[in-house]
Amino acid sequence: MVTLSTTGNRSQQSIDIKAARNLAITTNTVPQTTGITPRWLLHFLPWVQVQSGTYRVNRTKIVLKQTPKVYVSNDNGRSTIAPEDLKALPILASLDLSYVAALSSRLQQETFGLGETVVTEGQQGDKFYIVAQGKVEVLVAGEQGEELRVAVLGAGDYFGEVDLYKEAPSQATVRTLTPVRFLTLSKSSFDEVLTQEELKAGFALAVEDRLRLKASLNRYGEEPISLIADYEGETEVPHSYVDYESEPQEYELSVVQSILRVHTRVSDIYNEPINQLREQLRLTVEGIKEQQEWEIVNAASTPQPPPAGAGLFHSPG
Repeated sequence: MVTLSTTGNRSQQSIDIKAARNLAITTNTVPQTTGITPRWLLHFLPWVQVQSGTYRVNRTKIVLKQTPKVYVSNDNGRSTIAPEDLKALPILASLDLSYVAALSSRLQQETFGLGETVVTEGQQGDKFYIVAQGKVEVLVAGEQGEELRVAVLGAGDYFGEVDLYKEAPSQATVRTLTPVRFLTLSKSSFDEVLTQEELKAGFALAVEDRLRLKASLNRYGEEPISLIADYEGETEVPHSYVDYESEPQEYELSVVQSILRVHTRVSDIYNEPINQLREQLRLTVEGIKEQQEWEIVNAASTPQPPPAGAGLFHSPG
């Protein structure tokens, strides 16, 4: 005989759902964390196996480094260059800082509108130009008289240094792509500072050596490989070799690490249906990968290697 229990005015005719649920087998998911992201960067980067935790980038030797840009301070429509920043230019590196400071104080500000010609190819110039703001294009005449763009210069770039010590026609046309502000140094101002002939000769030698070296190298400042292409007779084959950097850049890998503690009581008794040790390891590795990607994305301006992870390293290019 079955007796129905009553609760107040309501009769309960079957087992309570909450009570029955305690006897049911639940379907569990593995532990999850909201801190896990897709980590697209780690998936897309090409990874290289690195031995001994050091990645060395061997490159061909750079004979002539790229011309550094000049740091120009722009404040309330006025542009200035500190003597220390101006001396960073290879053509002024040999001069004493006092002379460079005198040159810096004689820089004049000039502005040009969009599409204006600053220098015309074939015409003689007498100024040294430093781009303070804006962009200009450098053009040369082609074989059919067409204009060929060979460079685009922006803030911190410069041109016209040859005009400071000798009279020669310009080898290119310079035209503005945007409104541009220049800091210029005239030949007369240059002569006022460098009154000694040996200083002028040293400056001229530095410029000529750089121009001559630049003309003999490729666009990246490397020695070109001497080659010849011919199909007639016996031609003299040029000799050549490729030189390498003597002190290549090396990257020491950093490490993301942690100590994972799991009590044996947990792994022995509470290990079904989910393997507790496996999930603890999985979530810890996920956290390491998250930190790895964060270190890559938020690296300092100085090139730094990403965390070592499993001994892998992404080449910086």
